[in-house]
Amino acid sequence: MNLLFSDKTGTITQGKLEAVGFLSVNEGSEDHLNTYKAYDEMPSEPASLLNISLRENTSCIVNPRADKEAERILGGNTTERALLRFVKADVADYKAEETRMISQVLFNSERKFSASRIKIKDSDEITLIKGAAEKILASCSFYYDSDGDIQALSETTKASLSDQMDQKADDGFRIIATATTKETASDDAEGLPEGLTLLGFSLIRDELREDSKPTIETLQKAGIHVVMLTGDRHGTAMAIAKDVGLIVSDDDVAVMSSEMSKLSDDEVKEIIPKLKVVSRCLPQDKTRLVKLAQDIGLVVGMTGDGVNDSPALSNADIGFGLGSGTEVAKEASEIVVLDDNIRSIANAVHYGRTIYRSIQKFITFQLTANVSAILVAFLGPFLGFELPLTMIQLLWMNLIMDTLAALAFSGEPPLPSHMEEKPKDREEKLITQKMWSSILCNGIFIAAFSVFFLKSEFIRSLFQRPGVPDELNELVFLTAFFGMFIFLNNFNKFNVRVDGFNLFHHIFRNKGFLQVVGLIFIAQVLMIYFGGEIFRTVPLQLNEWIIIVGLSVLIIPFDLARKYFNWVLE
Repeated sequence: MNLLFSDKTGTITQGKLEAVGFLSVNEGSEDHLNTYKAYDEMPSEPASLLNISLRENTSCIVNPRADKEAERILGGNTTERALLRFVKADVADYKAEETRMISQVLFNSERKFSASRIKIKDSDEITLIKGAAEKILASCSFYYDSDGDIQALSETTKASLSDQMDQKADDGFRIIATATTKETASDDAEGLPEGLTLLGFSLIRDELREDSKPTIETLQKAGIHVVMLTGDRHGTAMAIAKDVGLIVSDDDVAVMSSEMSKLSDDEVKEIIPKLKVVSRCLPQDKTRLVKLAQDIGLVVGMTGDGVNDSPALSNADIGFGLGSGTEVAKEASEIVVLDDNIRSIANAVHYGRTIYRSIQKFITFQLTANVSAILVAFLGPFLGFELPLTMIQLLWMNLIMDTLAALAFSGEPPLPSHMEEKPKDREEKLITQKMWSSILCNGIFIAAFSVFFLKSEFIRSLFQRPGVPDELNELVFLTAFFGMFIFLNNFNKFNVRVDGFNLFHHIFRNKGFLQVVGLIFIAQVLMIYFGGEIFRTVPLQLNEWIIIVGLSVLIIPFDLARKYFNWVLE
């Protein structure tokens, strides 16, 4: 993976949204605002209207009498729950106004507002509006003053409020505007009535996760380009991106969804390498970005939690469904991030790279053993010896090399160096040139050394026991070859395990490796002593074992020489 499109809320930030204040209009003040840090500070009339607006215009289920605090506000999204906690809707002794719901328009990322039309006892019908500050403010012509009376909203004040909301967004706040109207809101994107009466703006803070910035730095060092996708307004997105280290230079690109929709596919492809933030991002933007990034050869990861995110998650090479998200999003994903944390995504990348390398190590080791065995079996008849390894012995070799070797390499630890490597190219083959170098060189060496062992009269003389029949000496010699062949491949595990020259690097962090290697040595010794006629073996003497070990370990200096030669060429 070399490109990650990440959600902001809950992934880069903590996802624990808290409403930290409310701003209402005051044309008599210099900044045209009244600021309230808590609900209890608000005048009674605006407070009562805000209470009704947030409690009735929501998809949450409010049950202030639930025994557990966590069960008093259920459903909805984190923004709605934060707003309801601000007006103390979860307090047990709260008494709701007598209202009747007439119709409701739920929030979505395209229309950017929600609306509820209600009938309050002994009052007219009213539509409660809540949504993106810039969208709501643009449709407002009136506002509620501190006494709850409706006043005309001048264009000068409106412009001042817009500038201040931009500043609040730049400070990292998510801003939700609340308004009312006598008109009915429709559920299309342009369904917001004109002439709204502005109640005010709720300020919501979502703190960064402590490990978000170092995690993004780790991903960037690993060659993974991180792009933050958020439904927040542009100023809020930029503030978070700068705090987390995504925006660090003037070359970094941050666009709004509305701006990106005007760009052609070719223009979007051009900015993707420098793209860092997409604000007011829509689900269809995510799908488009995934497909365009794949068109230019990138391996794309995508996070998502909503039903509308499922197309982007399923189209991405790696979909990361968030644990707090919908079941549809999780089903469309390859990986579910239970804690929603971007650190968990980085850990998944780290372990994924480690597992990939472990698979490559096992393939290198196994193909080396196969190449050497095939060459020995193939060349035997041409060089004057037959069946140096019987079918049973080959089956035994495959049994201990396939199963136990896989266990040995499966315990390799995730090393920091793995996150300093470049991502794999989409077209890169599983077996690399370095792997082929190891497979062919070591495979040919083991085969050549085996031929030398079998043809050399000097080697044969080392395993000749005086005063015993020739048939027994031949069995001793072939048993020694069987043991040496297994030991050669077993020692080769040390070569394959590391790319460098230090064969013992981090070896004690994979204790299973030493245990498996030791187990193979022990199993081979026992098999030689007790294999008998089935395995065509006879017990060997101590001096014969010393010779076998001494000859088998030669694979290590040979491979070190191969690595040095390759290092010089690079």
